Amino acid sequence: MNIVNFYGSLKLVPDMFTVYFGQYEGDGWDHFRLDSPHPVYDVSNDNVERFVGWGLIFDLLPKDTGFEAALFAKLPGPTEATSISLVGAVSEYGLEVSYTVPNLVKISGGTNAFGNYASGVGGSEQRNINAAVQLLMIPNLTLFDELFYAGFDQATATTVLSDELAGKYVMKPLTVIWAAYFGINTSYYGSPVGTTNAYYSMANSASPIFTNGSNSNTYWAIDPEIQYDLGNGVSLCFYASIAGSTVSALSSAIGYSIEPYVLLNQFNLRLGFMYEGSTFSGALSYWEIPLTVDWGF
Repeated sequence: MNIVNFYGSLKLVPDMFTVYFGQYEGDGWDHFRLDSPHPVYDVSNDNVERFVGWGLIFDLLPKDTGFEAALFAKLPGPTEATSISLVGAVSEYGLEVSYTVPNLVKISGGTNAFGNYASGVGGSEQRNINAAVQLLMIPNLTLFDELFYAGFDQATATTVLSDELAGKYVMKPLTVIWAAYFGINTSYYGSPVGTTNAYYSMANSASPIFTNGSNSNTYWAIDPEIQYDLGNGVSLCFYASIAGSTVSALSSAIGYSIEPYVLLNQFNLRLGFMYEGSTFSGALSYWEIPLTVDWGF
């Protein structure tokens, strides 16, 4: 059992400067993080622009200026049997800045370390540099592009690039949603490919960085979704996820998942049929009947 979020806030200067202290898990502290507009199978460009873990967040947000800057100092949680020096804590920092021009564009960028606090002075997490642009000028259109670069801080220099282009366009009764990735990864992650579910795990991973792969590979992924409102609170919808890579054993294979579903809008209930598979030789296929209900209290 774990607490997802547990924190307190101190508004040192109202409408300008706030300090947060505590634990952020799950989706983390998401003032800067971008997620695709997919309502259920949401995707993000790994953990970029995300503050997650135990620590202090200093947030400068002057009211009505469109500007925000936040510094996240990661610290050991109360259950971690370790101590950390000031130098070690500073090395675990995250820094993000954004500026919004109303009804036009929002630009953000910064640097942070993937994942939670790493034990030991300085830790061993991989740091990224990120930037994003969100278009705000077209009514009923949500559109952003986000890029990160990582690997420059490793003992052996590597290159990890990932770009996500995501959006949503509402033209009633039809809604079109999408997310698309392209990336380059010259580092080595996990065990060599060859298992029957290697490609499946890449096509459906929460992160576009492969957990099974070889040196110097590129990858791509497309996640389209459409919803058509029939009226009377019922929508017919279709979701898909398609991915490929240049990993030698998988270069000619395509990983995919498809889900036609019915959405009962008034009850926030979604019933579909999900099928997942790959053209990779010997890969396993899966199916399920997902029933999803959104509720709150």
